Amino acid sequence: MRAFLRRRRSLVIALAIAAGVSGWVWSGDRAGSSPSPPAHEESALQRQRDLEVRVAELRAQPVSRTVVLSGRTEPARALTLRAGIDGRIIAIGAERGARVAEGEEVVRLDPHALEARRREALALARQREIEFEASKKLSARNFQTQSELAAAEANLEAARAVVARVEIDISSTRLRAPFAGRLDQRMVVLGDYVNDGTPIGRILQEDPMLVAGHVTQQERHHVKVGAPGEARLITGETVKGRVRYVSAESDETTRTFRVELEVPNPEGALVSGVSAEIHLPLPASAAHRVSPALLALNDQGRLGIKTVNDDGVVEFHSTEILRAEAGGVWVSGLPDPVRVITVGHGFVREGQRVIAVPGTADEGAAG
Repeated sequence: MRAFLRRRRSLVIALAIAAGVSGWVWSGDRAGSSPSPPAHEESALQRQRDLEVRVAELRAQPVSRTVVLSGRTEPARALTLRAGIDGRIIAIGAERGARVAEGEEVVRLDPHALEARRREALALARQREIEFEASKKLSARNFQTQSELAAAEANLEAARAVVARVEIDISSTRLRAPFAGRLDQRMVVLGDYVNDGTPIGRILQEDPMLVAGHVTQQERHHVKVGAPGEARLITGETVKGRVRYVSAESDETTRTFRVELEVPNPEGALVSGVSAEIHLPLPASAAHRVSPALLALNDQGRLGIKTVNDDGVVEFHSTEILRAEAGGVWVSGLPDPVRVITVGHGFVREGQRVIAVPGTADEGAAG
């Protein structure tokens, strides 16, 4: 027997190893077939793996806001007065810088040459009128054709048109202010010869005065015509008025919209071209006050706040900043009431389940 074992020693060793491996596998199967933990124990383990965050329940409050624009004062109307005919200036009606009333004469051109043309035109018109009357009598007696009568009438109307044009030119020798304002510039002096279209002077309407600025695309829909506003001038003055115009088309370069604040200026104290800061108060809106540190960007690059819903799931809400102040910002776009994540918001993502622990809004900076 011993001799047999010596001869088959390697086989015996192989059988022993195989038996040992089989026993180890069998014991593992027994252990793996042990019963699973109860469902409530598995749920507890899952809760242990959920991240814990601190939340604060916030409620909306009515918040007023103001749109602030950079702008400058401008005249309500501005016009460059130009000569309508050729002629020499024989009188100056208003000095540069003077206030002028509507219809007031600014300069006068020499009308003598036009008066001579007018007399000539009137004489020709009288002649054409006599010829037309004679043609009517001859036509009534069948001594002239209808075409000859029509030609005489046409000549009369042409002569009358010449008279009318001369009358218009004569009236153009007196250049008058089309509206009340200030003759800010006068480009001519007594004795100058001007041609049709030559600039004579620039008139600015001072009352009312405008304060014009540009509003962003996001704020444009908040600004309404007729809304009150005020302007703080760089000179230290503060004036009040109402919005009279909001552009319906943005500037091609800045993509902003022009806004005009109309301000009373009966004494002409306000002048054009002064830098100003325009303040336009807007109606109150419901908003939540949060720490600026809670603001985040989602995958689409939208600014918002992370919150926790009633099921313990993280949600992201896009928000708009309505007003900023020391220590916080007022934002719109959140449900009301809302549980905002104040601590841990940087470590969770939208759709993730978390454990919400009550906290305070003041913890925001620590998140």
